[in-house]
Amino acid sequence: METLEAGNRTANKRGFTYVEAITAVAIIGILSALIAPNVVSFQRSQLDRQFPYSVADLVTRARNDAIASGMMTQLSYDSASNAFVLSEAKSATDTTLQEATRVTAPPDIQTGAFRTGTTQESGDQWKPSFYADGRGTQCGVELNAGLATTSVIIDANGNATVASGQLPDVTADSWQAGNLQVRNGG
Repeated sequence: METLEAGNRTANKRGFTYVEAITAVAIIGILSALIAPNVVSFQRSQLDRQFPYSVADLVTRARNDAIASGMMTQLSYDSASNAFVLSEAKSATDTTLQEATRVTAPPDIQTGAFRTGTTQESGDQWKPSFYADGRGTQCGVELNAGLATTSVIIDANGNATVASGQLPDVTADSWQAGNLQVRNGG
């Protein structure tokens, strides 16, 4: 009889019991339930942080396409789909703009202020253009994700900069012509 018991003990040590297997599955399930929301939240926050750079990349593409094609390109904001749209002229003879690509905002991103020069605009009015010589409309847009605000600023050379916070006040950068005297060295 002892030999049978010894044989059974050896057989039982080779695998897991049903209770051990159920316990392991339950622990894995509980850990998954605790970790999954954090992973999803992390992925969403990564998309939110990356989006302003996607808009800046769209600006770069608009400028480069205008230079390469020799024709104007234009960005716009589609409020119905919360997306930024790049439109290009069909050809040198047909300057009707057609959509080339769009960048749709993640669900947590909302647009704030739109500005062209020193003028506040609505999203539907905001239409910066880029020209064959590389110049662009000086403008910007604020993007809000929760309490964080990030701005995409486009300078007169058509270059985009991403900055933390609201759009900067550009009124100090402009002045009326004629108020300055030109002085020659001497």
